[in-house]
Amino acid sequence: RFRVYLSSPKSREEEMLSRMADERGIALEDVEARNVCGDECKVLFGTRDPRRLTTSQRIELARALRKKYRLTRRQLATVVRLPETEIQQYVP
Repeated sequence: RFRVYLSSPKSREEEMLSRMADERGIALEDVEARNVCGDECKVLFGTRDPRRLTTSQRIELARALRKKYRLTRRQLATVVRLPETEIQQYVP
């Protein structure tokens, strides 16, 4: 299994890690969540700092992070810099 993991292409590796995390219900640490948020923010909006985004863009970022990384609403509120009540209201 380890050899298969090492020889698999990058997309397959990410898919397998995502599936393993889903099965185990693993959440990211706060430091990792901040790094992931910066990366996703850069991809979606061209800046690594969510504080430079409008509220609607932050909500969009939170939705993307929730879908892709299964972050908790509290983590989302922290990394995208919005009140947790707004995250609960707009992010499923």
